[in-house]
Amino acid sequence: MILLAAASFISASPAAQAHPGTGIVVDREGRVYFTDLRRVWRWEPVGRLTAVVTGKHSHALRLDPEGRLEGEHLFYDPGAMRWWTSSWRLEDDGSVRETARAEEGFPFLFTPAVASDGTRYYARVDNNRRDVSEIYRRIPGGGIELLAGGAYGYADGVGRQARFGPIGALAVGPKGDLYLTDEVSVRKVAPSGRVETITRGAPLKPSLFARFSEGRFGKMMGLAVDARGNVFAANFGAGCVVRVTPGGRVTRVLRSEDGWSPSGVTLRGGDLYVLEWKGGGSVRVRRVSCAGTVSTLAVVRDGRPAKPSQD
Repeated sequence: MILLAAASFISASPAAQAHPGTGIVVDREGRVYFTDLRRVWRWEPVGRLTAVVTGKHSHALRLDPEGRLEGEHLFYDPGAMRWWTSSWRLEDDGSVRETARAEEGFPFLFTPAVASDGTRYYARVDNNRRDVSEIYRRIPGGGIELLAGGAYGYADGVGRQARFGPIGALAVGPKGDLYLTDEVSVRKVAPSGRVETITRGAPLKPSLFARFSEGRFGKMMGLAVDARGNVFAANFGAGCVVRVTPGGRVTRVLRSEDGWSPSGVTLRGGDLYVLEWKGGGSVRVRRVSCAGTVSTLAVVRDGRPAKPSQD
């Protein structure tokens, strides 16, 4: 299985369960976009919840410099037994435009991690054979180059000396460094290719139940970085969102309950927005205000909007 643009952990078998999506973003108007892997939803501050993109199997989302929503579409051809990937953009008039035609496999078509100078970052990971885990970047006007990684594993270092495992998501920090989740680690990659681990191990380990019930899905997933370099990460396996300081201190900022687990996070105006998943394909969005107040904004069950519960 190949992961590109931190988009997905999909088994080569079409019957296998899909990895939960990490895609959640908030635009300038405070509207929240999130994925349930069958469609992309938009929640508006007035409380309206609408499916704005349908028929797209999108794991990751991002906003382009003009504030338009972008995503990837992953699909399987059972006849040829092959995976294909394309990318799309939601236009201002509500139409969905294909921005890159489908290519076989998991090509470098889409990435949610883009630096302020336009540099794009991609992850290439094979979690089935466990033989490769690499990070690439594309500089505006240039080609794609390997930034760090190589064989599957774990090691800090520079460039090809570094080793990664099952990368969960990528995000660019305020100083241009790249941050990522990697199994039970939060790590940072400098523009020079130097990789260092911010924190690893006990504070991020999944619960014993998750290790058996979720398998390789029960690990760290989406993340976001604030202006001070604090990392907010969705610890899917432990059922919580954690904040990791630049010095490696880990604190829990949100606990998921009643079978929910966080898979994606984003920041806006000092508030934290969390995408949570539950068995049966249900998803919901919760907001943690800068004052620490938790509220449920949107719930989707069986592809239909549901009434949010009171927190």
